[in-house]
Amino acid sequence: MTVDLADRLLPAFNTTSGLPHPRVNLKRGMQKHLKDQVDTCTACSGTMILEMAALSRLTGNKIYEETAKKAMDFLWAQRNLGSDLVGTVLNVENGNWVRRESGIGAGIDSYFEYSLKAYILFGEEDYLYRFNKHYEAVMRYVNKGPMFIDVHMHKPNVASRPYMDSLLAFWPGMQVLMGDLKSAIEIHEMLFQVVQKYKFLPEAFTHDFQIHWAQHPIRPEFIESTYIIYRATKDPHYLEVAEHVMESIEKYTKVKCGYAGIKDLRTMEHEDRLDSFVLAETFKYLYLIFADNNELPFDPDSYVLTTEAHFLPLSMGDKFDPSQQLPRRVVIDPDEIMAEEISRKYISACPNVASQYRTSVELTHFGTTIRSSVKKLLGNVFDARKAGQDETCQKTNERLRAWAFSTTNTDHLSQLKSMGIEVQVDSEGRVMLIHRASAIDDGGPPVACFLESDDPTATIITKFSQNFFFKIWNTSNQAALTAATVILVMFCLWIVLLFSSIILVCAVSVIFKFLKWGPFKVSSDSIILDSASEVKESADEEEDDESSKSGSSRSTSTSSSTTKSTILRNRVHWKKN
Repeated sequence: MTVDLADRLLPAFNTTSGLPHPRVNLKRGMQKHLKDQVDTCTACSGTMILEMAALSRLTGNKIYEETAKKAMDFLWAQRNLGSDLVGTVLNVENGNWVRRESGIGAGIDSYFEYSLKAYILFGEEDYLYRFNKHYEAVMRYVNKGPMFIDVHMHKPNVASRPYMDSLLAFWPGMQVLMGDLKSAIEIHEMLFQVVQKYKFLPEAFTHDFQIHWAQHPIRPEFIESTYIIYRATKDPHYLEVAEHVMESIEKYTKVKCGYAGIKDLRTMEHEDRLDSFVLAETFKYLYLIFADNNELPFDPDSYVLTTEAHFLPLSMGDKFDPSQQLPRRVVIDPDEIMAEEISRKYISACPNVASQYRTSVELTHFGTTIRSSVKKLLGNVFDARKAGQDETCQKTNERLRAWAFSTTNTDHLSQLKSMGIEVQVDSEGRVMLIHRASAIDDGGPPVACFLESDDPTATIITKFSQNFFFKIWNTSNQAALTAATVILVMFCLWIVLLFSSIILVCAVSVIFKFLKWGPFKVSSDSIILDSASEVKESADEEEDDESSKSGSSRSTSTSSSTTKSTILRNRVHWKKN
């Protein structure tokens, strides 16, 4: 049955790029109206490698894995080479991006998930390399503290929308699998604060944590990340989080004949629907969190869960004789790490999140410290909203940018010093930044400024004005720099207009004189002289003719007289002119 289904899906991949059409009729294949649908999302075309590759390895038919891998390769090639980000929607025929918004939520989410899980399951380094490049780009451009702000893939410093969607809740789980536990705890705590405020995670919420889209279809992403973090840390806090979610489901979504999604979290009105992922994922993750290992028929850490929470064994990726290898685990229980003899019996498919905090007790303390700081930060935002303040975030110093940095500016140097960065200038005038973690200032909120790359809006004139005023007055006043830039721009424009006017006037004068004089009037004197000489030569010729042809007829004499008269008239006419 699985092979039959895969064979019916393959015609959708028959495109120029290798990306599949968004829909295919399983009975009639790719009909014309389906072929006309050429726009698909990144997640739609990049979330099949696990299932298709698993089928190829189980059946020995490579066509399924090769087809899915071609789509993954094409998506990787279409990333923005400057930012390493991908967009949301692209054309399956020409590969052009239709929507270039980039983030970790709807339209992209499971592409990132499968890039990492393909490495975990099959051990192929290419997938890990790609995920790491994407991860670095996301954490550089999209991640802002505990929040994620979508940006344009080709302009990653420009935000593309003012809200976050609930699908990004899968990200903390991926961070645990790749070893970034601190950031995973921060983002998960941010999401949990939103859950506590609205009972559930809204489909979308703004950057100041107000509801943007109030629907909640009992999605699994948040509880999925809760499960993965708990498996890695054994922190009882995540059991409490799961309990909170389960109680909310029982209280607000349970209806007479089952469960129903929430249409509006502000009124708790129900929808007349229950999506399949509620049973396949949400309830499954809740069960796995509360179940002890001895209550399960298998070790869950020996399997990779697909984006639909289906189990695929890690042994599927063994390239050699399994008897010659150690068993593979997604994560190793932090309590087992203390017993080296036990930990040596396994190969962890993911980085060891307990390498610095070797016991579950230490991990719990580590998580508590991080969560308290995030809770305090978001508490200030929530309190400001309740008080009706327009400014919901604490005011911070103006962000320091690389193009505005000056080694003679004491404010800039103090900001770098508070971050543990020491500035040194060598004999050739080159600036070196040396970071020492021990030099970071203790106490107070973290510094909210950082060095960025060149400002894309900074022109040559802007940079000149900034450098000029830095050197003359050693000022960091942005208003003064802006005013100076405007003055310089206006002066340059005035100079350009002045020279353009002069050139235009000269060109018009030359053209006017040319049209007035004409091509023959320029040398009228020479024309008069030439006409006189021609008259003289004609007269001499006539005299010679008269002497040599004395017997010529009267008609010839008359013709000569006429010629003389014509020449004389021409001479008089040219002289008058």
